[in-house]
Amino acid sequence: MMLFRKTILGLTVGLVLMTSAQAATEKKELWVPVEPMDHKKTEAAVTKAVLESGGAAESATDDEIIEAMKLLAETEGVFTETAGGVTLAVARKLVEQGTIPRDESIVVCITGNGLKTQEPLANRLGRAVQIKPTLASFETTLASQLADAPTRGSS
Repeated sequence: MMLFRKTILGLTVGLVLMTSAQAATEKKELWVPVEPMDHKKTEAAVTKAVLESGGAAESATDDEIIEAMKLLAETEGVFTETAGGVTLAVARKLVEQGTIPRDESIVVCITGNGLKTQEPLANRLGRAVQIKPTLASFETTLASQLADAPTRGSS
């Protein structure tokens, strides 16, 4: 049996509920197929961990993944790859469904840099801005972008 006990200073304070996140895309436009060495064994281990911990599994659409990636970038300054978007999108869904209580502390593991998989965002964001590799170039470009950006609350 797999144990998912949360311990602090050697004291058991609760159980950790495992969740599983998966892309629900039919077109697979966001994904490069990668097979684990033993897909069935991996899937069985994930299913067992989720079930034994009392957790949940959910999926996210391409649009939900992109929105989660944008949210993470805008609110936390983290540019994640699509896998991180899946993780956050599913966490949001589980909170909205009440599976994860809104006041519960959770850990969302975001791995991978968004520079790894830029293609899915190509037609969904504004034009990329190229700058020289200097602080002055960055500051000038940022000031220009901020000056041109609409203010919050305006239409």
